[in-house]
Amino acid sequence: MRPATQEEVVLFTMMGQALLNIQILEECLSASITLKVDVGYPRKISKAEADEKLKRRLRKYTLGNAIKEAAEKKLYAENVQSALEDFLHERNWFTHRIVDDVYTPAKWGALFVRLKSIANEAHRIQRAIEDDLILFSEANGLNMSNVRAAIRQWDHGYEQG
Repeated sequence: MRPATQEEVVLFTMMGQALLNIQILEECLSASITLKVDVGYPRKISKAEADEKLKRRLRKYTLGNAIKEAAEKKLYAENVQSALEDFLHERNWFTHRIVDDVYTPAKWGALFVRLKSIANEAHRIQRAIEDDLILFSEANGLNMSNVRAAIRQWDHGYEQG
């Protein structure tokens, strides 16, 4: 084995970032579905039962299945649902077809752009789902000011870093 070139390091780093953002989006979507459908407000089940449902759901659904369930139950605004469905095509390419481009260094420029786009879009949709869940909670009388403050603080630190 030879040491990785700088371009290979960038490629695999970008692949890792895209994968991480996809996984975070998947968990966020699953948590949101669980809270909106299974737990509801006022709570239909105990906190212990809700925690158990959340734990099971995080390991049960693939991104595609979660997107399908969200569509069937009309859990999100059309723009969020549409973004999820569009994103699924990119996630499927990343999961099943990226190998076609990884072994062709001449394609890496376009691949870097696509990977960055996937990572950014996964994060953008994750934030839209978080915002939707905050609004859902507030509509049900929960005070989300601490959550909003934590997000602002995180965003500020992220922008500085």
